[in-house]
Amino acid sequence: MERQKLCLLLVNIYFITLGNCYFVTLSHNGPVVLGANITFKAELFDVLGDAPSGTFLFLWRDNALPQHQSSSTGHDAVRYWNVSYPSPVYAPGPYEVQVIVERVALIVWHICSQRIMFNVTELLNGKMNMSQPGNADISSVVSSSQEVEHTVELSAPDRDYVLSNNRHTLTYWFVDCIYYGHSTDFKFHYNYSQPGVEHDVEALVVSSPDLPVPTTTANPITTVSSSTTAGSATTDATTISVNATSHVPVSPPVTTVPLSVTNSTTSPINGSVVAPYVCLNSSIIPPDPNKTYGYFHKHISVKAPVQSVSFTGNNWLQHGDVLNLTVSCSGSSNFSYCRYIYSGVYNATGEETCMTSRILDTCKFTVTHYFSESGTYTIVLIISNDVSKIIKPVAINVYEVTKQPQLSVIIVPVSCSLVAVIIIVFGIAYYIQSQNRYTIEVADFDFGQASDMEYRTFTERLQQGISNAFTRSTEYSTPSQQTMGSSSNKYSNMN
Repeated sequence: MERQKLCLLLVNIYFITLGNCYFVTLSHNGPVVLGANITFKAELFDVLGDAPSGTFLFLWRDNALPQHQSSSTGHDAVRYWNVSYPSPVYAPGPYEVQVIVERVALIVWHICSQRIMFNVTELLNGKMNMSQPGNADISSVVSSSQEVEHTVELSAPDRDYVLSNNRHTLTYWFVDCIYYGHSTDFKFHYNYSQPGVEHDVEALVVSSPDLPVPTTTANPITTVSSSTTAGSATTDATTISVNATSHVPVSPPVTTVPLSVTNSTTSPINGSVVAPYVCLNSSIIPPDPNKTYGYFHKHISVKAPVQSVSFTGNNWLQHGDVLNLTVSCSGSSNFSYCRYIYSGVYNATGEETCMTSRILDTCKFTVTHYFSESGTYTIVLIISNDVSKIIKPVAINVYEVTKQPQLSVIIVPVSCSLVAVIIIVFGIAYYIQSQNRYTIEVADFDFGQASDMEYRTFTERLQQGISNAFTRSTEYSTPSQQTMGSSSNKYSNMN
């Protein structure tokens, strides 16, 4: 007897120890709307984090009333469990699911378990997305220059639910509490053309197993201006009546809607039902338990994109000049900008982004830069605001200029040289004239010879003086010497 107790104790210790070698994780794709299937996923691991081998029993159960239970046996370490909570059997609210895993061999024993909480909701789960060309994900700011596509994106289980079982689902669209028709593809297009204005966009999704399919109009309207004016919207807790006096966009186009709508300028939109919400109030009380509703809302601001980028300044620079370029543009603030300088010609790809940028209240700034070498450069400016980005390349040419000497540099040396030459010439002439003035001359009484005393101008005397200075011979003898020679010869002849 004691041996049996000891063996049983050892077996329990073994299985307890073996059970500590496993763990299970639990996840789901909730929350889900009443009636939709929620999927739970259980993954079994060994102590090393790998999928174990063997046969395992997965036991599922929740805490709902009435309770859901399920079990499955197999070798798979990953198991799924689908369960739904339809109205009016179940009420919306939080629930809990537990999975218990047991090892199946000669005997079955517990090895691990896990619990998880989830929510069952009264309204459809999801969100409203907005997109524009070039901007696939808009949070709350849209551009005034492009049409906005609004899309209701339901969670996967809720979308499967409203699109299955031959259900009819319509989405009704409102801008500032003005009804603009409904769509069957969860989409709505609208152009907010006035910057600086804020809007509220609402979508009411109604899914019903017996909703009639609407008929389409002959000439559908697919776009509208944001200048639409509304009449009055009177609401109570469960009904809404909208009176629109301008454009009503319908995409896809319809003539039957589940709201009371009067439209005096476009194709009539007929029909009325109870709408389970008050304008701009997400507290919805579904009036029909057979229908499933969803409410989605976006508050948006409209801004003008960056446009009309202009430059003031010279982009042809002499080498040594400083670039001074003034850039201005239009659009809604705030603005951010950065610049990059490339050598040579740069072709913008449109994918350029700012590593660091400056923030401006107004789109006007100055670009200054000194180029140390001549050549061609490209300055790439990236200007953006909340709804747009512009990449603007600007070509800059820096050229060399051959420097010519100034006229004074040539005239002054030449003039000085001429003056010096004149001074030298006059000096030489004056010197010669002075020397001639002190030369001893002997009168020649040879009256038979022609007189040499002719009248001469100063210029002629100067020329004569210069000529005599360079042609006088060293053997030249004075007239006195000639006379003395003649006398001695006379005396000798007398002897």
